[in-house]
Amino acid sequence: MIRKYETTMNILLPLLLAAVAVNCGDEHDDHEADPAVDGCEHMIEGPSETVVASGTAEGAPSVSAPHRRYDIALTNGAGFVSFEADEEAEFYFFLNGAIDLAMSDADDQPIVAEEELTSVDDCSEVAAGAVYDLEAGTYTLHFTGGGNEIQLVPFEATEHDHDH
Repeated sequence: MIRKYETTMNILLPLLLAAVAVNCGDEHDDHEADPAVDGCEHMIEGPSETVVASGTAEGAPSVSAPHRRYDIALTNGAGFVSFEADEEAEFYFFLNGAIDLAMSDADDQPIVAEEELTSVDDCSEVAAGAVYDLEAGTYTLHFTGGGNEIQLVPFEATEHDHDH
């Protein structure tokens, strides 16, 4: 009887695991090749976190959690936040409004965007943004020329395996 049970489990277990893998994929599987779709989704649906940008780069709050919308409170249309890249990769920074975004590394050296985004197709919630090719490390984002709040969705272009 034990031998029959072991044989049945050896056949059924791989089938069960395959079925779970197919049915438990996250909702982003259909658009893994397009980071803009993922960025738009997080801009609309969150999850969200509110942070207050600092007046200087020192002590700037972190906006490093993946797949999250940050509602960033600015002072007089400006402020600083920090971003931690845990590996070398291409990172997208989607914004809900027109605002100047400058990035610098830990040595306060400016980082030039690989690409400026003026909009995202079929997503009016994303008004602007930038793509940066970053090394692992800490970066400072400086916003200027905005209102009292900006929404930001930062994430790694190749990072699509996540749960909500």
